[in-house]
Amino acid sequence: MRYPWTLATIFGIWIAIAVILYSDARIDATNLYLAGVVTSIVLAIVGFKSAV
Repeated sequence: MRYPWTLATIFGIWIAIAVILYSDARIDATNLYLAGVVTSIVLAIVGFKSAV
């Protein structure tokens, strides 16, 4: 049951980034996208590798 929670968390991060960017146009999107990519990679490595 680890995989669905890892996937839901990664989708949640990207939904949160989309909401933040939609709510405030003054925020630099590049930094948020970079943070989202790094966080998604870390969560994927931890979440998907922990099941092995």
